Amino acid sequence: MAAGATFNLILGLIISCILIGVDGDFVGTRQILRFYDTAVSNTADGLMAGDEILEIDGKHVFSDYDITYLMQRNNTGAYHISTSARAATSPIKRTTASTI
Repeated sequence: MAAGATFNLILGLIISCILIGVDGDFVGTRQILRFYDTAVSNTADGLMAGDEILEIDGKHVFSDYDITYLMQRNNTGAYHISTSARAATSPIKRTTASTI
């Protein structure tokens, strides 16, 4: 009976290692990894792959969850993002399916 529980733990560890090893995108960070070719933010001045997001609309960003939270709470249609590479903010217009 203990062998079954031990096997389940070992199998879970092996599957977790495989999933994490396949693609490191499972762990969120404040750093911009890349832009998709069709991304609107790819054309914004100032944002580049490798930049670390420090502030959105004047509010400090501590984790990747803060990025999602602050962008969802913004109702103005534009974001002012401060990155580690530049002290200036970069306005980014929000687009929706109806404006594309």
